Amino acid sequence: MIKNILTTLTQQATAQPDQLAFDYLGQTNTYADLEHRSNSVANYLKTCHLTAKSPVMVYGGQTFDMLVAFIGCAKAGHAYIPVDTNSSTDRLTSIMHTARPELVIAVEPLPIKVTVPVTTHADLNNIYQTLPINFKSKTALDDTFYIIFTSGTTGNPKGVQITQRNLLSFVNWMSADFNFMKRDVLLQPPFSFDLSVMALYPTLMNGGTLRVLPQTVTANFSTMFTTLASLPLQIWVSTPSLVDICLLDPYFDQQHYPELSTFLFCGEELTPQTASKLNQRFPQAHIVNTYGPTEATVAMTAVEITPEILQTYDRLPIGYVKPGTR
Repeated sequence: MIKNILTTLTQQATAQPDQLAFDYLGQTNTYADLEHRSNSVANYLKTCHLTAKSPVMVYGGQTFDMLVAFIGCAKAGHAYIPVDTNSSTDRLTSIMHTARPELVIAVEPLPIKVTVPVTTHADLNNIYQTLPINFKSKTALDDTFYIIFTSGTTGNPKGVQITQRNLLSFVNWMSADFNFMKRDVLLQPPFSFDLSVMALYPTLMNGGTLRVLPQTVTANFSTMFTTLASLPLQIWVSTPSLVDICLLDPYFDQQHYPELSTFLFCGEELTPQTASKLNQRFPQAHIVNTYGPTEATVAMTAVEITPEILQTYDRLPIGYVKPGTR
């Protein structure tokens, strides 16, 4: 059982420093890269004299520097707020007003003016090269690890605070039930969507590799199909709507993706039609429907969608609650 997110990351970097942690369209980074750069960011944050446990906004796309910033913030005892580049200026302003971060790490250029210090991508590169690569985290299990803002479809966006203990409960469930051990896992959702956490931390805690499918690729179906075919995927994490698009590609099947053994869905309703088509294309794979609000740390129920379930239900069940949940 994993007992600490940050300690486990350090252990992975020590045990397998050269293992790939992140693959962004062929640009790769190792567990040692993640450990050393996040330690440098944590050391930098200590020099910023921020209020203890105050959050830090991290703005950008699905790049390795975003992940480094997340872990660096957590190590320094500051919850990170992931904000995607596709966010409107109104949403950015609302998040700044609500969360009141004392610092913004802008991996991409920030499109609004803020009254707090901004650490740019160029600053990060300098931090990696000049600050120590060792850091001892003192983040407690009940400290807030990250804050994800909801879409705001039912009102103003809410900042949902997830503690390290919450995250551990989720990661241990994913690790035990869905075998993330040293797997190649699809990372497609933006970091500001909590579904990304389903790929992110179970993979890193188990020494696997995150294979990134950024939004610049998914915007063009032909490019996406070609890119996907080049990724050595074993676990797929996405909304059902993405796989609906992929099923338009006649080559999206078990023959062309022989190692793809598990599909994990969340964020939208999985329809019998989608699950049935996927079952026909990937008869050997496990198709898992999960459900949970952001407040419950990504997902809290799951069920494998078998041919028997497809024959039994007009609408697919959301499954059984994870251990420790009522």
